[in-house]
Amino acid sequence: MVTSDYLLAEILCQPDTVRCIDVMNLTSSASLHVPQDPVIEARAQKLSIFDIKGNDALHIAAAEVSQCDYFITTDDRLLKRCHKAFDRAAISIQVLNPTEIMLP
Repeated sequence: MVTSDYLLAEILCQPDTVRCIDVMNLTSSASLHVPQDPVIEARAQKLSIFDIKGNDALHIAAAEVSQCDYFITTDDRLLKRCHKAFDRAAISIQVLNPTEIMLP
């Protein structure tokens, strides 16, 4: 698992304190933490042509820069947008639903 400054900033904005603590505990087992980086932010801007914007774009860009094998999300809209971008070789990382990664 990889985390980033962008993910931590988003988690800390979570209004539900219990959920925030639960997610922070989950991310504590990450093997890599990606700091803020102008390269990531520039890459995130380029993802906007596929309607991948804001935090979603920052998370995808951070995953690409850290050379993750997969990016896992339950956001169906983000999945569709990323699949379109991946099919066009516009992103270098597979974006999957958690159920897809667990299939044999």
